[in-house]
Amino acid sequence: ASPLLASRDAEEMRPLFGAFGISVGHTCDDSTSEPDEVFDRVYSKDVVYMDCNQGQADLILHEFYGDGRRGERKTDVLIADEVDNLFVDRLRFGTKFAEHLGGAEVLTPLLLDVYARVRMSPGRALQELSAETLAEVERGSLLCPHILKRFVTQQMDDWVGSAAAAASMEEGRQFLVLPSQTTAKGPNTPSVATSSVNVP
Repeated sequence: ASPLLASRDAEEMRPLFGAFGISVGHTCDDSTSEPDEVFDRVYSKDVVYMDCNQGQADLILHEFYGDGRRGERKTDVLIADEVDNLFVDRLRFGTKFAEHLGGAEVLTPLLLDVYARVRMSPGRALQELSAETLAEVERGSLLCPHILKRFVTQQMDDWVGSAAAAASMEEGRQFLVLPSQTTAKGPNTPSVATSSVNVP
């Protein structure tokens, strides 16, 4: 039902399983998400404790993205605790593929304007830039669908902050532009890989 219960039960039952030579792991350790390490720490074990959402996420990453975190592990036996919680209380919750925000494409000009303002105004207070941009949205100088104005107002400070962070990054150190690749569905646009630390 929850990562807390899964990790607690795994640790409590480890000595009992260990007495019979049965290894135990759980999916609730966020120390790493590297597939090889997840397999060594979790899916190579005889018994795996997990919460429903993490189990779904690992299955998607393994089956759809092919990252191999589950190795050759089969799903022969599944024991579900608190089934009422899984199928009633949490019926609306689940793990799924990320989706595009509906209508987000109409915000592209606005987001480009935010980035341009930040680039052309180094050293200016971000809150000032945010307020100025929102004022232009209200006046109609920057186009924004009425239905998205509340969302834009809520997000503007974060967008300006993200634009400032992006503007200060140096290609080859904090980010790399990966070349486009051609897939069965056609060519993809180049993607950007970022790093939270400087690349020497």
